[in-house]
Amino acid sequence: MDSPGDFELIVMLAVLQLPGKAYGVALCNKIEERTEREVNYGTLYLTLERLERKKWLRSVAGAATKQREGEPKRLYHFTTDGLKAFQSAGVQVQPLLDDDAWIESAE
Repeated sequence: MDSPGDFELIVMLAVLQLPGKAYGVALCNKIEERTEREVNYGTLYLTLERLERKKWLRSVAGAATKQREGEPKRLYHFTTDGLKAFQSAGVQVQPLLDDDAWIESAE
């Protein structure tokens, strides 16, 4: 199995920390908050597309809102293969959800 790259791991960790609320802007904000680095939306969306092609994440359309002029948000969720990719990279998920140190280990 392919191993996730550094930015892929960071994106996947952000998805884990935003259960049911992992969409582009929220993911970008979470990553910027945790890494204290600016994230390019284009890079984020290319990474999300790549993670979907690898079948590590899947997206579903959320509810349409007036703020988005009726357009639904794409919400991202893990797949079983995505969790296996974490394991193959040696990532222990639960401590990362409990601890603020996950960015240091992914850089």
